Amino acid sequence: MGYKLAGYEMQGNVEIDPQMMALYKRNHNPQYPFEIRRAEFICSTTPRNQLINGA
Repeated sequence: MGYKLAGYEMQGNVEIDPQMMALYKRNHNPQYPFEIRRAEFICSTTPRNQLINGA
């Protein structure tokens, strides 16, 4: 993961596939995991000024 190599600490993730979410949780132990479509996540939970990667 490029962000980790660049020195960033991953806080969470957004994933729609339950199997991939389980794998991500096991490998990265995110503090804020969201099993939801990215578009729904952006529209419902994240203030626009806090988006970091994509919109």
